[in-house]
Amino acid sequence: MTAFLSWYLPAILGALAALALLTLYLLLVLVRKRLRVRPGHRRPRSAKSGPTTAEIRRLRHER
Repeated sequence: MTAFLSWYLPAILGALAALALLTLYLLLVLVRKRLRVRPGHRRPRSAKSGPTTAEIRRLRHER
């Protein structure tokens, strides 16, 4: 029984930990995507060189 525990318990715990980390990572990615889709005030880091959302709104309003 001790051999069973010493072999299987760490394996099971490791698998559970890996699964938990994976699910957390996937949730994080999904939440990030959801936030990106929604038009918010914050700008994505990649679009720092481009115009701000306020500038875009102003340009749209001028049309």
